[in-house]
Amino acid sequence: LSLAMISATVFSSGIIQAGAAVDYYAAIQSAVTGAGITDSTYLIGGSNELAVLGTFETNPAVSNTVVDVTGQPFTKAVRIQSDTAFPNEWDVFYRRQINSAVKKGDTIWFQYYIRSGGDGTAEVKTSVKQLPTYADWFESQGASSPLLSYGTEWKKVSRIVALQNDSAPGTDTRSYLEMTMGTKAQTVEIGGVSMVNLKNATGEQIQALTGLYHYEGDEYPAGWRDYAEEMIRQNRMGALNVNVIDKNGNPFEGATVEVATTKLDFSLGSCFNSYALSTNPKAQQLAKDVFNSVTIEDDLSMKVWKGDWDGHMGIPWGKQPATTAIHFLNQNNIDVFGSAMVYPGWGSLPNELYGLRNSPSAVNQYVDNFIDEVTGLYRDKIKRWVVVNEAYSNNDLQRILDGDNYATAPKNSIAHWFTKARAGAPNTTLTYNDYNLVTGKNPDHLNYVKNLMNYLKTQGTTVDLLGVQSYYTLANMESPMEIWNRLDDLQSSVNIPVFFTEYNFNTGNKNDTVTQTLEYNYTRDMLTAVFAHPSTRGFSGWNNHWTYEGKTVGGFYDENFDLTPQGRAVRDLANKWRTHKSAPTWNGKAGFMGYLGDYQVIASYGNTMTQATVSHKNKAGTSITIQLDAVSPVVSHCPFSNDGTTLWGIDPGHNTL
Repeated sequence: LSLAMISATVFSSGIIQAGAAVDYYAAIQSAVTGAGITDSTYLIGGSNELAVLGTFETNPAVSNTVVDVTGQPFTKAVRIQSDTAFPNEWDVFYRRQINSAVKKGDTIWFQYYIRSGGDGTAEVKTSVKQLPTYADWFESQGASSPLLSYGTEWKKVSRIVALQNDSAPGTDTRSYLEMTMGTKAQTVEIGGVSMVNLKNATGEQIQALTGLYHYEGDEYPAGWRDYAEEMIRQNRMGALNVNVIDKNGNPFEGATVEVATTKLDFSLGSCFNSYALSTNPKAQQLAKDVFNSVTIEDDLSMKVWKGDWDGHMGIPWGKQPATTAIHFLNQNNIDVFGSAMVYPGWGSLPNELYGLRNSPSAVNQYVDNFIDEVTGLYRDKIKRWVVVNEAYSNNDLQRILDGDNYATAPKNSIAHWFTKARAGAPNTTLTYNDYNLVTGKNPDHLNYVKNLMNYLKTQGTTVDLLGVQSYYTLANMESPMEIWNRLDDLQSSVNIPVFFTEYNFNTGNKNDTVTQTLEYNYTRDMLTAVFAHPSTRGFSGWNNHWTYEGKTVGGFYDENFDLTPQGRAVRDLANKWRTHKSAPTWNGKAGFMGYLGDYQVIASYGNTMTQATVSHKNKAGTSITIQLDAVSPVVSHCPFSNDGTTLWGIDPGHNTL
């Protein structure tokens, strides 16, 4: 049936009538105006409730009626009753098109009320899908909206999002609201559906209107914060014990010991394009000042390497700028993260490889040659490397090499790419990178990655690191506690260390205080939660160059290489997690609790000084002995003063007494 036929079938019974009260939508408009928002447009709503309900369509195989509602802000609801389960959840739907154009950066406020109309729970998936990719407005990177359960009491659902793309009705970018519910026999009631384009409303205005500039756990005090600090103490800190001896080998009493972190044993990074790191002193200084890890943005991917992207954004890409940037990073002791050897969808592959698509052996040899070339050139210069990126949604090479049943067939191509990379870069941390692992709620995608990791283990193929992309919007802010739950689930399934490879929080780049504060706070709390969890090895930003109408959208720095609120949160935590302490020796010893990492240690007495470096990466503790070219003024093996009553000096486990 066409949409028009479905609409006629559903509403030909005369249930939908004009003349209902307009109080519900008038109240919403009054609230919008009361928040100081003078430029807004209804995308759904604005007229009487019955008229709005009449703009939706549903499957004629199920019954739908309009029912009266009391005790709620709205007075009418649609009751959709399905007497049987359907093969797919989308076989029963309640949907309508978005009939007004919207622009990238517009803020959309969407709300509705829902409940089970029967004795049990209702299961419904709600999304706003946009052609041509059917990406959901309220999920990132094509992630699927979750199937949620609702009880018999009315539940209000309210969400906001800053749009990432333009959309216009009647074009190949059109969008539609869809609620799907075919998973079981059930009765669902839906009312009070409204969608308002708030356009360029400020964060203050949006918060006053919706209260949605908020995420679970953002309050002070919050129990998770104390727990995170304890986890950090257990997982990221250890005792650094410094033994100072004199020129005769005796314990040196009263020397001053100073310890300072030079590099944290946890990657705090950002992506940079190679051209900026090769030519821009401000970009170089930013990398040195704030980050201990940098991801080379796209220059090392096959498509860019082969010249199909040169001139993108008006700058050169590929081998030459990448080589210069990697040299700069190596010289400044900044870890290099390469991305990505094999990004196996045609949109990310060279044109000449596409020309070989009818010859699996030629495709295989082409990819092998590329892996050999880049690993031969950089080898130990790159500490971590994404070998395969997003294989669930980018599978053109797998279809050629593993067959059309690539999703369930043995992943021989992926195993081969990892084996090839291992041969070329044996000391590099080899990584698989994907989304929908800690953000998004597509179980098929998540299970594919879990099964892939476990299959590779059975083949003797070692994946050293699992890269998890973490793109957030105002609509999908996860709580720190939920991040821990998802990391726990990953570890129970695959037991591979995790690196948050692509963090970005897109609020639509509003420059008001409320939005900027939210970006800072959410990034600070997310990074704190990630740092606390024992499975994680790093956290890095992405999309730092992305600008819209001259403004940077998300990322850790703007187009001028000045830190954004997100970047300032990373910088402040990086400073917090650097140990810099000093203490005198007692019995020739000084002890410190310090964050794990590389340290400079200085022992001094008078004009005599010795300095050393030590790698302190053991939670159980690290010891170093330093010799001063002097004679200790006191030889004492007792921590008491001369009268034998006063304890003095340093307790090696706690810094001071």
